[in-house]
Amino acid sequence: DQFVTGLNASNGKVMWNFKPDAPLWNFMGSFAGDGTFTFQDYEGKAYRCRVDDGSLIWKNGGFENSWTDGTSLLGPNKVVYAVSNRDLTGGRDAPGDVSAYRLEDGKLLWRTEVPSPPNNLPAIGKLAGHSGLSLVQPIGQQCQ
Repeated sequence: DQFVTGLNASNGKVMWNFKPDAPLWNFMGSFAGDGTFTFQDYEGKAYRCRVDDGSLIWKNGGFENSWTDGTSLLGPNKVVYAVSNRDLTGGRDAPGDVSAYRLEDGKLLWRTEVPSPPNNLPAIGKLAGHSGLSLVQPIGQQCQ
């Protein structure tokens, strides 16, 4: 997929098209509740755009010429969590990253290496016995 397209939900009319730097694989937009949404491309770059016209507010991260079928998530703490693989040829044993970006301006808050590809959507919530939020990220290549 080369574009993100905004459609009028009442009549299906195309309102705008946005072309990210790299194609999309599994698109999972997260709406921030303020007229913006976030998503990532298949190189792991995170984006924040306006819902009304598709204009870019910020983009950050990713690894050029890599590929993931994972996708980003906007947490209740106003942090965008995106996933990326290090390179296209790394295979099932190649490391990847989980990155956290501040919703407001896309600033990288942290990046953590994981030992296998993070090819899925992270989950965020409160885990029993722990205070605050926890991020759970499935890792590992789907096919061998």
